[in-house]
Amino acid sequence: MSHGIRIKDLPKSERPRERLVEKGADALKNSELIAIILRTGLQGVSAIAIGEELLQRFGTLTALERASLEQLQKTKGIGRDKAIALKSAFYPGAPHGSGVAWRSAVARHSRRHCRSFA
Repeated sequence: MSHGIRIKDLPKSERPRERLVEKGADALKNSELIAIILRTGLQGVSAIAIGEELLQRFGTLTALERASLEQLQKTKGIGRDKAIALKSAFYPGAPHGSGVAWRSAVARHSRRHCRSFA
């Protein structure tokens, strides 16, 4: 897993939450949307890097959605609580595999929890 730069060290205009508020969920990569759900990374590993690792490991959002809590937790940086957060992000339904429902769920989650950025 690449370590990458910490999100809080990025310019505000490049941080996933701020970009979502300014430009919407469609402007973000899937790894950035995952980072919003994860909230934190590990020491020296950003939440974005963990999101990238999850996407590499599972290949598609559909596979990530179908992964069990145990499978998710095999990724370094994903414990029980973060695995639950990921699973809950997929719950709001609609067509599986498109990523559209998931992106909408992340956007709703972010609007509720990121009001200070608006």
